[in-house]
Amino acid sequence: MSSKYCIVLCGLTPAIKNELSQILKQIGIECSNTLNSKVTHVVVASSEVSNSKIMTIVRAKKLNIPIVGPEFIYNLSTLDQQNPNSKKIKINQNIDIDMSNNLNNENNGNNNENNNKNNENKKISIIRGGNKWRNAKIFISSTFRDMHGERDYLTRYVFPELQERCANIHINISPVDLRWGVTEDESQQAVDICLNEVDNCRPFFIGLLGERYGWVQENYSIADEFKFSWLKNCEPGKSITHLEMDYGVLNDLRKGKLDATRGAVFLLRNNSFMNDVNYDCLKDFQSENEHASNMIVKLKNDILTLVPKEKIKSYNCNWAGIVDGKPCVRGLESFGEFVLENLWQSIQNEFSNSNLNENENLNENIKTLSNDVLIENSLHDHFVDDHARLFIGREQLIKSIFKKATSSENAIILGEPGSGKSSLVSKVCSDLKKTTTTTDSISYYSVIYHFVGASPQSTNVRYMLKRLCENILSFTPLRVTERKTQSILPTIAKEKENDKENDNDKDNDN
Repeated sequence: MSSKYCIVLCGLTPAIKNELSQILKQIGIECSNTLNSKVTHVVVASSEVSNSKIMTIVRAKKLNIPIVGPEFIYNLSTLDQQNPNSKKIKINQNIDIDMSNNLNNENNGNNNENNNKNNENKKISIIRGGNKWRNAKIFISSTFRDMHGERDYLTRYVFPELQERCANIHINISPVDLRWGVTEDESQQAVDICLNEVDNCRPFFIGLLGERYGWVQENYSIADEFKFSWLKNCEPGKSITHLEMDYGVLNDLRKGKLDATRGAVFLLRNNSFMNDVNYDCLKDFQSENEHASNMIVKLKNDILTLVPKEKIKSYNCNWAGIVDGKPCVRGLESFGEFVLENLWQSIQNEFSNSNLNENENLNENIKTLSNDVLIENSLHDHFVDDHARLFIGREQLIKSIFKKATSSENAIILGEPGSGKSSLVSKVCSDLKKTTTTTDSISYYSVIYHFVGASPQSTNVRYMLKRLCENILSFTPLRVTERKTQSILPTIAKEKENDKENDNDKDNDN
């Protein structure tokens, strides 16, 4: 059977993916992380079979590769029973169910309840097993006004699929796109913030360039550190995007450090689409002035000269019009595929020989989270980090909120639109994550936050509740939860009986 099939698992929860992988291993079928000439089937969650937004599904359809549900593997394992040495395995269908099914089937009897508990225990034990999780931060360098379509495509399609692949090797990805938090009109701190974040994300770097050159700071005001000493001799008039690309990759290549591009990709957009752009929107895609036009040409020439050809892609796109109030392009499938495959290969290479130790910055809690929640968390984390970095002042207000947050008091923060509530809360959340608890000097506060607008799914109430519940569970040991449930429920039942008796006594008195 192993010679007949090669399968890609896609769009599945970590628990069901682990289980299906084990079945395939036991019946001798190869499981691939990427589409290639050997792949015969793509197995996805039943609800995702017709999903045209998952890149693997889109590409599988183009290649005429059958897309099937998990039951396909169960059927294969049943056929394999002809082998007397094989062991029959049944897929636990309850692991990969929709939230609405959980809500609708709450009262289906004690047997179902016990089965669900067993399935949940099984899910947690599967996810918690294996290696520790590692984190890969990916810096996205681009101008602001002309790259809405590309950044949205990365967020909606490329990063979710990359995270799904990386989950198989216990890596969580965190995209860092400071264009969401630092616009061309931002403060003098922008260069310092961006270049430090480039360091935090090394070696992973995505450079996007069109015709715009971006915001140019009057002088390179930055911390007096040795790593930034090159700026003292840097020619004036460079944009913040140019400085990011210099510092992230190009400076090292000029020094002959060939491994500077091991995690980097550069994408240069062809401007033929601009013939179709509305006149009112052209200024969003054109060079700002003659200086900008000359500098963007120079920057592109440096990239084409210094960066290896396999790390560069010139891509075409089409004018999409105004989407959600932003001028956007479309037709970015080849753009997305190039980024996905290059980053996936770079991440595998970077972490293939790395050894884990206790000093690495690892997040054990993410082991209990599903892929979609991991991705959503990274978007909210990125929102908090961006807003917290740019927050200045309001020390007394922060102290007041901090005091309430670290005590048993509740607090509601009210303010007019645009008054800075999101930035204020982001700053508090960011500081709380770095603060040890009063009861344990080595434990940090577990902070769960949700910002409407931080991600495409942030306005979906059901999805928000799912995310909050999974995060709460990840911070709560399962055995403690079970013990509390067993001790509290009988008490509640007894209280209800007492309340009934008291009501009856009152009725008799009346």
